[in-house]
Amino acid sequence: MYKWAEKDKNDGKFEGVQIGNRIRGLYTFTSEGIVSKREMVFKIEDSSLVEGYGETVNSADSVYFKDTDKIKFNTKMPFKLGNCIY
Repeated sequence: MYKWAEKDKNDGKFEGVQIGNRIRGLYTFTSEGIVSKREMVFKIEDSSLVEGYGETVNSADSVYFKDTDKIKFNTKMPFKLGNCIY
């Protein structure tokens, strides 16, 4: 779940795969009653996950990275690494 200050909350499910120190997958979520999908990439650093950002393209109800080789990672707001929940 994401709930940033002054933004709408969105609940969803992330499904992805780990390759090396990266986790890549799709986040399917509902925000304001609309179901959407967003490609996400995380980099594993020590005991945290750092979310990747970059230029995106829209396709129907989904958003994908335009070029995954150009993803930048925001180390200022890491997520605590934990166990997967099924």
